[in-house]
Amino acid sequence: MRADQAGSGFMLDTDAYSGVSRGRTVVALAVLAVVASSVATVGAAASYPDPPDEPVSTTGEESTEAANESRPGVVQTVTYNRTPDRPGTIRATHRYRVGPNTSSVVVYDYDHTAIIGSEGFVRRSNGRWVWDGEVERPLLTFRIAVNQSGGVGEFAGLEWADTRRWSLSHPPVSFAYRTTARDGWVYSWRDTAAYERVVRVAGAGYDGGRVVYLGAHEISERTASGQRFRLVRPADGDGSAVEPDRVLDTLTAAAGQLDVGARDDVVNAFAGPAPLRTGGVTTPSRDGSQDFWVAANRTVGAPANLWVHEYVHTRQNFSLGPRMAWFREASATYYAGLLSVRQGLDGRSGFEAFVDRLRRNATANAVLTNRSTWGTAMVPYRKGARALAALDAKIRTASGDGRTLQDVFRRLNAADGQVTYDRFAAIVGNATGTNATAWLDARLDSPGPVAAPTSPWAYTAPDPSADADDDGLTAATERRLGTHPFDPDTDSDGLPDGLEERLGTDPTDPDTDDDSLPDGLELDMGTSPRIGDTDLDGFADGAELVSPSGPTDARSVPTRGAGLVPLFDRYTGGIAVLDLPRNATIARY
Repeated sequence: MRADQAGSGFMLDTDAYSGVSRGRTVVALAVLAVVASSVATVGAAASYPDPPDEPVSTTGEESTEAANESRPGVVQTVTYNRTPDRPGTIRATHRYRVGPNTSSVVVYDYDHTAIIGSEGFVRRSNGRWVWDGEVERPLLTFRIAVNQSGGVGEFAGLEWADTRRWSLSHPPVSFAYRTTARDGWVYSWRDTAAYERVVRVAGAGYDGGRVVYLGAHEISERTASGQRFRLVRPADGDGSAVEPDRVLDTLTAAAGQLDVGARDDVVNAFAGPAPLRTGGVTTPSRDGSQDFWVAANRTVGAPANLWVHEYVHTRQNFSLGPRMAWFREASATYYAGLLSVRQGLDGRSGFEAFVDRLRRNATANAVLTNRSTWGTAMVPYRKGARALAALDAKIRTASGDGRTLQDVFRRLNAADGQVTYDRFAAIVGNATGTNATAWLDARLDSPGPVAAPTSPWAYTAPDPSADADDDGLTAATERRLGTHPFDPDTDSDGLPDGLEERLGTDPTDPDTDDDSLPDGLELDMGTSPRIGDTDLDGFADGAELVSPSGPTDARSVPTRGAGLVPLFDRYTGGIAVLDLPRNATIARY
């Protein structure tokens, strides 16, 4: 959700999100990402679309020197202070250095703020503050109410918060000015190259450009795929649940997996501790950086990887028409699950959880293109994600794995103007090589269930050399052998599929030689997993083990009449239970 749209918030089943966007995405989930640079008002263009008041008349003649458009007409310096004596608020001072050709500066009547000091500004009847044209460096000081709620249902709660130890906020900073160097008004939220913003923090803190964290913190950083990732987390135990390496691993992996364009130079991820709600928020991009936060208690895993969900939002650079509003959250949800599965997070169980979510049809009667039919804000996260899974499979099948949904995503990002439903259908048709309108209408523009693929092969990376489960086998080899592409040990015998392929054992059969001993245990014991009677004494290895006798010593044979109990009847998950005549021995490997 856009950070300025209070009260909107969604969740992905057990995870809270929210999101819509204009330009670069604004969505809700919980990660604090940070970039040391400027901060601009989130959604200011939506709040103040019309030109501000007429410029204030200034004394003296305007400069006759040629305007240098490379030099900003205004420099805004913002200084943030914590106010522990007033919990729930912070203080911000906005000082402006006005250029010689600037005739007016207008600062808006921000929501959730109170002016507690001014110099060189005059308040208008509409609540806006206008430069008096005389003070060279006018300033305004604000008290900002930080605690603001959002989300839905059990996931409703604070999206921004201030406590006695720290503050996480997206403070308002928008303004407009007029200069002889340009025609019309210059808006800070739109014309970012036409002014300069300098941000200072009194004491410990970090400014990410849109999101500001005030308080003791720790920063971890990594560079991948042309992007710099910064993870900002609270110190003093508030962010102790966050595993920096694991978070940065999944974000940098996703950056390499998602080839849809629209990359910011810097992504600042913040870990948001309690009392922030479960979920997260992504703010719009500014000057090549983008911020988002994710709840500090959210772990990295499949399929509800909120860190990747929010990262996908940072890669959405499209403007969606009303009938396409579902696509923003649907694509973030689908790719959060898909990319996590391809990263091998949680192995086969992660894949099965991903498919299980796609299989559910609780929102089947909603029409994705008609928001009035949505009985819950979760429709894009559920039915929308299912529809995209089905569409991705259709595109891959039609193109022989030459194209995927990412090709459509990339075209949406590159589109000029608003993406309508008809335009989306045309882009999909180009990807599939056929007219896809009827197929799309049946799933997006009509009520009823949508079936998503359940085969793991529908979700492997198109690159046949990919190895999602890191078992040493490419996806192409796994398909040939019949092994599971997201399970490193398909038959759960304790040996990775790649090792079994090299050893000549069957990676789909836990007991290749049928001697009642799983292959992994045989390697541990020194018996052959390919020969049922390793020592060739006429007794199967499993029989010798329960006799007991030595399965690798032909001179050691079972005692006549010994009660031999099958080993394999209680074998599960890499543990063999050996039922000996008098004792039970458990071997783990």
